[in-house]
Amino acid sequence: MDAAWHDRETKDCETKLAKNGYPAHSGSMAVPTVPVTITPEQLQELNEHLSHMRHEINNQLLLIVAALELIHFKPEMQDRMLETIGQQPPKITAEVAKFSAEFERIFGNAREGAGSAKGFI
Repeated sequence: MDAAWHDRETKDCETKLAKNGYPAHSGSMAVPTVPVTITPEQLQELNEHLSHMRHEINNQLLLIVAALELIHFKPEMQDRMLETIGQQPPKITAEVAKFSAEFERIFGNAREGAGSAKGFI
């Protein structure tokens, strides 16, 4: 697969998602220029946020799988299940955005604070 093809496909997907109300990828977080130190408490809190995000995303994915199975076994439920499936991507995106904002906040503060991470929450 060549890079130009990949870029076109990615752009096409982002365009389709945007037309359906899903936000485009917001880019990557800037990388600190100095070493970052976080406390064990901050690391624990970050881990808790990551665990919560994984749990929520798994819930949304399970709903998608369950809806697909129901469509397979009860085709008359297709419209209702397709609606359920369609509701999940924005929820997943919101969970990732929430975690990303918290991650950016701790490490964004670290960039501003000359290598020391400020409070996480």
